[in-house]
Amino acid sequence: MSVVATDKYGRIRIPQKILKKIGSTRFIIVLRDNEIVLKPLKNIKLKDLFDTVEIDVPAESFRDYSELKKYLVKGG
Repeated sequence: MSVVATDKYGRIRIPQKILKKIGSTRFIIVLRDNEIVLKPLKNIKLKDLFDTVEIDVPAESFRDYSELKKYLVKGG
């Protein structure tokens, strides 16, 4: 347990050992029954938001962007 104080702007400093244990630097703040609750948001890597896509396109289409675009947009 740690005791923290607010500065003149209302900010608090969360000890680094707690931040490392939680693994987040962003939080949702909730006021519940006269208590402040901080819920950590997961740090997400951008690549985790994308999946792979398989397409049936001839290999030579990848050499020419306009040809590849034709297959992707119009279906061939």
